[in-house]
Amino acid sequence: MNDMLNETVNAAAEETAEVIAEEAAGINTEIVSDESENLLEVKDLTVEFHTDSGIVQAINGLSFSLKAGETVGLVGETGAGKTTTALAIMGLINCPPGFYKSGEIIYKGKDLMKIPESEYLKIRGREISMIFQDPMTALNPVMPVIDQISEVIKNHKHVSAKEAREEAIEMLKVVRIPPERADEYPHQFSGGMRQRIVIAIALACNPALLIADEPTTALDVTIQAQVLEMMRELRDNFNTSMIMITHDFGVVAETCDKVAIVYAGEVLESGTKRDIFKNPSHPYTVGLFGAIPNLNEDTEFLYQIEGLMPDPMDLPKGCPFAPRCSYAKDICHAEKPCVSRLPGEEHVVKCHKYTGSDENQEIVNEEWRDE
Repeated sequence: MNDMLNETVNAAAEETAEVIAEEAAGINTEIVSDESENLLEVKDLTVEFHTDSGIVQAINGLSFSLKAGETVGLVGETGAGKTTTALAIMGLINCPPGFYKSGEIIYKGKDLMKIPESEYLKIRGREISMIFQDPMTALNPVMPVIDQISEVIKNHKHVSAKEAREEAIEMLKVVRIPPERADEYPHQFSGGMRQRIVIAIALACNPALLIADEPTTALDVTIQAQVLEMMRELRDNFNTSMIMITHDFGVVAETCDKVAIVYAGEVLESGTKRDIFKNPSHPYTVGLFGAIPNLNEDTEFLYQIEGLMPDPMDLPKGCPFAPRCSYAKDICHAEKPCVSRLPGEEHVVKCHKYTGSDENQEIVNEEWRDE
């Protein structure tokens, strides 16, 4: 039964990946910037939260990079550590209870973990901005939206109130909000319009890096498509780099250049969009693709990955996915896998399945397939 399930999952993943990749062909398949240096590098980032119940290991040696003009998608289940990673980059981890245990966050050659808060204030909102997950809670309910956009401009550009208002009006036009509604309050707008206002606030100072935390989760499909289209246009017009946090591979196919699969605070697999969609290699990535409905088949039940995300206060000793992995060997439970490079532009994976020499990998892969 387990063998049949594995075959079904792999087949569904391959078919689904091909369908989505074909639909996304021609969209953001090339790296926007020719620059060899990365705009952002997150290296072995580890973040913990010290609570009365124990230590929550939220981020565990997470690494990824981003060039100017690129978009990387962070994909994973709820609780994987995606939003915590974004907050860490923004410098919004409250200490205590949160602590940056180790690692580096290199932005334009500068380690953000070593700069004082006064310098971070100049970067946050001006050079690095974030679209928060829920626009209703991200906006101040007792301030007109124009004042909320103007506030960012005044704080970072040091212009007069009149000039800030004029720039804020222009930003509302950019996100397709009628200027005559500038003095209205957040509750007077629809969910899609509120999300556009949050985007306007994030882009008000033309940041080099925009972090979008599930910007379309609460929107219906039509409004979601409009918001994604607008974000693509803004990215192209302003040459803005983006970190897109999402559960939706369709969103990734539409907007991202690179993909990082996040689980239990680690990146288990990463590469270009083509690498991940054409050759999903980690069992977790395969499972995520397998859970996507196949438009060409009638299925009574969708595939689901058995089990739950591990308790961040009691993580497995070896691979964090081992307790849920149908391919797991003894070594998977005992030792953490190292990073292995796979064929492709930037394709890497953390899995014992791919460790060792090329010859060993072929033998191991054949054994795992047979089982």
